[in-house]
Amino acid sequence: MKSIFKKIAFVLALAMVVTMLPARVASAASSDGPQMYETLKLYIGGDVTGNYPEQRYAKVWDKDGYDVDFVSSDTSVATVNGKGYVTAVSVGSATVTATFTPEDGSEAVVKTCAITVKRNAEKVGLNSTSAKKVAEGIAVGEEYQLTGIRKVGNDTEWNKTMKQFSTDSVRFSSSDPNVLDVKKTTGKITGISTGTVTLRVWAVQSEGFDAEAGEYPETAFKEYEVEVFEAGMLSAKQVNWNTVAITCGSAAVAADLVANKESLSVSYKLGDNDITTYINYNTVAVDSNDDKVVNVSLYDDLVKDYVYTFKYGESTVDVTGADLTAVASIKIDTATAVSGESKDIVVKYYDATGIELPAGTGSLSFSATGGDTDYFFLNGNSIYFIEEGRTAVIKATYVRGYKEDGSADEVSDTRTIASIAASTENNQIVGWAIGNSEEANLGNLTYNMDVKSIAVGDLGQRLYGRYIVTLSDGKEEPHYTTDSNAFFEYTSTNDSVVMVDTRNGNLSPVAAGTATIIVRRIYSDTNKPVVGVCTISVAASRVLTSFTATLDKNKLAINPSGDDLVTISTSAKDQLGGSSFADVNYTVEASGLNNSLTLTINNVVLDSSKPNIISPDKDGKYIVKASGDNINTTVRLSITATQGNGRSITRVVTISVKSVTEKEIANYVLEVEKTNIDLNFPAFGDNDGLARVKSTIKLVAYDRSGFYVKTVEMQAGSDTPANNGDYSYVVLKGNEKANNMLSGKDFSAITVSGSAVSGGAITKQATGVYTVMVYHKDDNGNVSRFTFKNIVVGDSTVPVVANVNNTNIISTDFAVLKSKMTFFRGGTDISDNIEIIGVEKTDSYDRVYISNITVREKITTGNAEVKGLTYEYKINIGKTFYYN
Repeated sequence: MKSIFKKIAFVLALAMVVTMLPARVASAASSDGPQMYETLKLYIGGDVTGNYPEQRYAKVWDKDGYDVDFVSSDTSVATVNGKGYVTAVSVGSATVTATFTPEDGSEAVVKTCAITVKRNAEKVGLNSTSAKKVAEGIAVGEEYQLTGIRKVGNDTEWNKTMKQFSTDSVRFSSSDPNVLDVKKTTGKITGISTGTVTLRVWAVQSEGFDAEAGEYPETAFKEYEVEVFEAGMLSAKQVNWNTVAITCGSAAVAADLVANKESLSVSYKLGDNDITTYINYNTVAVDSNDDKVVNVSLYDDLVKDYVYTFKYGESTVDVTGADLTAVASIKIDTATAVSGESKDIVVKYYDATGIELPAGTGSLSFSATGGDTDYFFLNGNSIYFIEEGRTAVIKATYVRGYKEDGSADEVSDTRTIASIAASTENNQIVGWAIGNSEEANLGNLTYNMDVKSIAVGDLGQRLYGRYIVTLSDGKEEPHYTTDSNAFFEYTSTNDSVVMVDTRNGNLSPVAAGTATIIVRRIYSDTNKPVVGVCTISVAASRVLTSFTATLDKNKLAINPSGDDLVTISTSAKDQLGGSSFADVNYTVEASGLNNSLTLTINNVVLDSSKPNIISPDKDGKYIVKASGDNINTTVRLSITATQGNGRSITRVVTISVKSVTEKEIANYVLEVEKTNIDLNFPAFGDNDGLARVKSTIKLVAYDRSGFYVKTVEMQAGSDTPANNGDYSYVVLKGNEKANNMLSGKDFSAITVSGSAVSGGAITKQATGVYTVMVYHKDDNGNVSRFTFKNIVVGDSTVPVVANVNNTNIISTDFAVLKSKMTFFRGGTDISDNIEIIGVEKTDSYDRVYISNITVREKITTGNAEVKGLTYEYKINIGKTFYYN
């Protein structure tokens, strides 16, 4: 009996051993004759657990007396050699067939092995919409569904094949659930309380579950800083005769306002009395284009110059009523019409600021001024096309009244209307934008159906169209006319005004006037439906139309150290909203000066008896300083921008100037120059240097009127001031001091060894929230925390991807390895900026598995201070290389 139990125990133990073999051991057939593994799973570069290699035998046995030949059904997925050694090539599935030919000439035996090739994500993160959301922050009470994406190689996202064969999933977590709640597997976030947290996004391989950790193995991760804030109504503007658009601090606040719209009230002043007006609550709704904006309509039209105050909870916003009779322009709002169907041409009316007005009391008429006149009919305000792909140039004329000489006071608009087939009407371009022809991030442009404006001489401009693609799961995602998998054809209706490159939409404005770009989507040589039209207005030149001058503060102190200053920021714009001027001169005139007061602007002493020819610096700024004794006065500065054609605009700023002493100190304020620092060196502009990643920390003393007296010296890195009456400060990350990030008065998110000239290097400090704590020792020697502020350090650098082009090597010498790779950031080849300086590897006799490489990247943007500096980081490779 004991013997039987022993036999049973042995069989059970053997069964347990077999069932516990790693998943990478493929299943095998059980019939007689030659045998072969039935399934085999491989991972490109090997999986993260090490259980699933990139290469493995499709093992055969009981093959004595047979010759065996192997073949792969799809060598683009997996290859097999004469010994049955299978190598993964790309993600997908294939079948390896083994043909066993008997030596005695009898019938051959055929066996197959199903090959599945997978790969781990090399990068993980949020899609552009979710990344933008977390960068903006989330309001308390707001909910938002994040979308995680996994990336590999140069692919923007995982394609369908990768989704089918990848076992990676995305996980989410919050460093403080009491501030931001995050659902681990879905990525739904909810703002709980104010504060800043770290959002962690990581990918897991859903094979190889770690029972002890309670999770699948991690393949890649990325972290984001998220601010949770309180927010209410921020601003309001009139958008038409009775509607106001209220911008809220978050989508949650906007949704809450709509849900509790009866709590929203509005009133205006009539003399000293508050007059309540009434909201049409049926029309209080979130704007379809911006979920932070609520459109609110009143029962009555807004009255010119009345100030309307909207109140909701503790927040209020004001808007001043426009003149609803002041029609300054009209716009034809119809761009397409379905052939074979009559369509009314819609015209909208606007005042000089762009507010939409009610239909005017004057007369409106339409006329055809060009296009395919034999293929359409114009009847009053209706248009009818008899064939798709045709165009009509329509002019709308609105007569506002009559001038003193009896001529009509009119405004007009001309637009090209294109005919389209009914089958393509719902596949139209939904918005146009004009941007630089090398525009990298199309999502940053503003898309709409308005007429686009450019000027003669504008170079390197391209027309971009935005359209919506509905995915199989019902979600909608934006696409652009530059997508690599879609082809468009561009045609100008007036080459003498705007020429357009047929292939890519590059624009060449050549003369003042109006032209329309007709865009067709190319499905085939015979199927090119019109998918949109964009009207472009070309100005003969750019003309100065606006000039602004704003103060960073209006109080300038003459203090003991003489270091106070006021910065005036200026901006000159043309009629198209740009600033492409080469012939604008500037003068500054001063009034209010006296014999005791000397005022300098950009190091030029002002002469109050005449205009002073002083240009702002390259950033459009004037730096104002004062000196003198016993001064307490107000100075008025008139700054005039004059274009070469004689057009000029003057702006006036007023500055209070006062002499102060240390006896007048009444208040101390901790001032941190930058509360947010981004360590994204590749995004540096030409004028950016190391100052962009540093923040000056100052304790500033003011008098009772808010005039600057002095900057108080503080002992850096100590929470105990040395002497009575002294101040000191420390920088903390969590509970740990970060004194290594302090240099004099500067907090620096980097450390630098050497210079760009000498080939120096940068080390990035850890991202996260740093807190500046100020301490004071009073006259009795007691130390207390005086005040504090936070500095958030982030890094939005797009990771570099290393594409392995060839896995055959003669050695793991760094130069040899680099010759086998191409390095990309955001699709751009940056190999010339990369140097390999370290390798993490596992060697065998004929191959080497390289898990990571350490690289040194040279900074190629920014000013001379940083261009040429280097910084180091790791790149995941995860590939096997073979020695020649």
